[in-house]
Amino acid sequence: MWANAEELKELQPRQQRSRETRRRILTAANTLLRTRPFGTLSVQEIATAAGCSIGAFYGRFRGKDDLLAPLLDRHNRSILRGLRWAKAAPGWQAMSLEERLEWITRMTVWTFRSRRWLIRALAMYVRQDSEHVTGIDHGWRAGFARCARSLLIDFGDQIAHADRDGAIDFALFLISTLCRERVLFGELSEREWVIEGDDALVSEVSRAACSYLKGSESLRGCWLGA
Repeated sequence: MWANAEELKELQPRQQRSRETRRRILTAANTLLRTRPFGTLSVQEIATAAGCSIGAFYGRFRGKDDLLAPLLDRHNRSILRGLRWAKAAPGWQAMSLEERLEWITRMTVWTFRSRRWLIRALAMYVRQDSEHVTGIDHGWRAGFARCARSLLIDFGDQIAHADRDGAIDFALFLISTLCRERVLFGELSEREWVIEGDDALVSEVSRAACSYLKGSESLRGCWLGA
């Protein structure tokens, strides 16, 4: 049965309040995950931080795991904004290939460091049930690859590979994989902030990516994290 005009007027504010409550819940969970592992958070804590009841939480999410897909979407969008900001920043065009790779690596380390509890939870969740994450993740990966590739594509004459796009994609995969393993699961993962360790990691990984792109050395002996 179609709703009449009066019913629609009543429905719209309710829908707006529902969306606002959902947004507050996601924001609260996102904030808590900056300092706490996902497994230690309870629905009660998230609802309290969001200023809503447990009933309101379950009216919008089936459980705590249902937060992960929209939180991943938020996280991915923030990364894309950062990449687009970098391209528009003064001085970006004057940076060398080495400097851009170092910037990308440093941003990757910072992302894993500052959002490690969220990304760790997502890694575990995808292993168990990827159904709710796969669509968002695949769509984001395509957008991220295009945007990240555009940061390096103007150095095509320095890339010693016939498939330049493929080489850039692999270099970015190398950066992401090495940083993820070291920061999220390696010896640097349990520390709040490790400037010396992070600086060494950025230098080593960005050099490895640059060497691969320029074809100056083989990746066979490249450090693969711990």
